[in-house]
Amino acid sequence: SVFPSSVVKIEGKEGKGKIEGKEGKGKIERKEGKGKIERKEGKGKIEGKEGKGKIKRKEGKGKIEGKEGKGKIERKEGKGKIERKEGKGKIERKEGKGKIERKEWKGKIERKEGKGKIERKEWKGKIERKEGKGKIERKEGKGKIER
Repeated sequence: SVFPSSVVKIEGKEGKGKIEGKEGKGKIERKEGKGKIERKEGKGKIEGKEGKGKIKRKEGKGKIEGKEGKGKIERKEGKGKIERKEGKGKIERKEGKGKIERKEWKGKIERKEGKGKIERKEWKGKIERKEGKGKIERKEGKGKIER
């Protein structure tokens, strides 16, 4: 026979305390109030410290990290820095609506200061692919292609 208690270890420390669950939906840890949440396997690692768990917050809406699945997301300072890797490619935002970079897919987009500076290169933009199908570079028009 299988006992759930043998699968899930629960320890209570401070507030809703420390919860550890292994196997199934992966490891869950909570520390301090709703505290720290870590999930490994499945939808990837989620880290949350202070406030409403699952979100690491620093200044404003703070830092968000999610790995695997829809790729890495980071936010710093206000709506801050957003990075997404894998899937729909890399997105970066810095300071307010700030700097946006998209690589692969619809190409590189840059915004600086408010709605600010917008650059688009080579119809749907700069495409760089490294490893796998080899290095592809397109610059201006149908541009330069290297493999």
